[in-house]
Amino acid sequence: MRKLAQQPAVISEWFTKFEHVLAKLGIHTDDIFNMDECGIRIGIAKNQYVYTTNGGEVFKPHSNNRELVTLVETISAQGYAIEPMIVVKASTIIEKWCGDLPDDYLLNTSDTGYSNDQLCFDYIQHFHKRTANRAKGAWRLLLMDGYASHITYELVKYAYEHQIQLFALPPHTTHFLQPLDVGCFQPLKWHHGQALDINARTGGSDYTKADFLAALEDIRTRTFTPRTIRGGFKRCGIVPLNAEEVLPKLRQQEIAPEAVRPPNLSLRFQEEENRIFTAYASSESSSDSAFEPLSEIAETTIRERRRALREEKLRELYAQARTPSPLPGDEAWATPLTVRTLRKQQQKILLLLPHSARAPAARTFKGALAQAQESAQLKKALLSTKAAEQARASRRRLSQRQVSKGGPIYLKDARRMIKRRQDSEKESFLEAEEKRRMAAHTKIRNHMKYKMRAKIHKVGKAYTEKAELALPWVMKDVSHYQWDYWVTISDTTREDFRRLMRGPSDDEGTDDEVDNLSIQHSDGDSEYT
Repeated sequence: MRKLAQQPAVISEWFTKFEHVLAKLGIHTDDIFNMDECGIRIGIAKNQYVYTTNGGEVFKPHSNNRELVTLVETISAQGYAIEPMIVVKASTIIEKWCGDLPDDYLLNTSDTGYSNDQLCFDYIQHFHKRTANRAKGAWRLLLMDGYASHITYELVKYAYEHQIQLFALPPHTTHFLQPLDVGCFQPLKWHHGQALDINARTGGSDYTKADFLAALEDIRTRTFTPRTIRGGFKRCGIVPLNAEEVLPKLRQQEIAPEAVRPPNLSLRFQEEENRIFTAYASSESSSDSAFEPLSEIAETTIRERRRALREEKLRELYAQARTPSPLPGDEAWATPLTVRTLRKQQQKILLLLPHSARAPAARTFKGALAQAQESAQLKKALLSTKAAEQARASRRRLSQRQVSKGGPIYLKDARRMIKRRQDSEKESFLEAEEKRRMAAHTKIRNHMKYKMRAKIHKVGKAYTEKAELALPWVMKDVSHYQWDYWVTISDTTREDFRRLMRGPSDDEGTDDEVDNLSIQHSDGDSEYT
């Protein structure tokens, strides 16, 4: 079946139909899009080989998180990619996932992490919203594979109503006819592997879903460049339309394997081989070197050429120094703080030294440069590790509360919901705090009324003279905190206090007298007026 689907005649007929649809609907080449799903295991990347100088084994921590996340990506022949739909294996969307993604990313959920009919219908609506304003013509063409969930009745109806022409690829041809598969998904997974490698090198032992979503924007920015996207469409022969981009490869596959000749050596290798062989054949027959292996002759030649190139480079540098350079200690010379400055000063100093002293000085400078480069790399790695640890710690502190049950939801809407809930919780907290404060205030005031009324009745009408002696005794069982709180209450409560102090008779005493009372704690360490 796969062999029949990849026949040149079948592919040529598909290109003919594709060209006919473009001409019939008047679709501009910039309005041609390609969509496809890409499944990524969050903590799994391709194997990497690490070579060491001593040949020892190297162990590096890595995550074993095999949880699947599906990215539904769409690229345009114009050279840009629209915001993806992210499908995670979950039933709810939590706050922790919404911290680092751009506003226009669409987040969705499924029980398996794979796409389905409903998710594809959500996608086509997202595609229409993100591309309607960018279209140059009336119709847009969406190139996709023939997966069953891509051609449901609801999806096809919605696409037709919004002037989106769906065009399916032949089966078993996505590896050479789909631009996303040809040009983009391989770099995408490579950059994902780089993100995993950076996570391991900066002390991350695990790579969670929140870590992946935090790194996704950077991964996509590095992957979906205009050059990569346009290259994918060109290599598939779609934009510009050219079936000969893929047909010669298919015709070559039809040739019997025994008829395919192995490729010849490169011309450069053949010329080098002929030159060495000529030198070997022209050597004197009586010389021992005529019977040396070709590899030794080639190695000797390479060493001599390298030595000659080094001497020639030194002569060129010496010839360029027509004017004397400033000596160390002058204003133009300063302590090198970077590797680049140290390398520049090294070249200048070597030109000032006599020929016999250049070799030892060059070795000294070589060691200094190696130490400086190592120090700079260690400093950079330390800063990267600290930044990564802080970012991981901040993500761990994020809430895991539910934002939405299922999807789809745009990240800007999710953040708006989170902020609305936070504001509501803040208002509720402030209201509860105000009620608690008023309850404490009422309790203290009632306690003061009960204690002070009896004392004021005993003092009688001359209360203004003896209130200062009575109040400290009344307040002896009230804590300092409660007293400080009570003396800062509102003016209405102060008016109640004045009315309480005036007692049953209003003939004697005024508000000014009450305001001028000096009230002290029982320990006498503070005073309020």
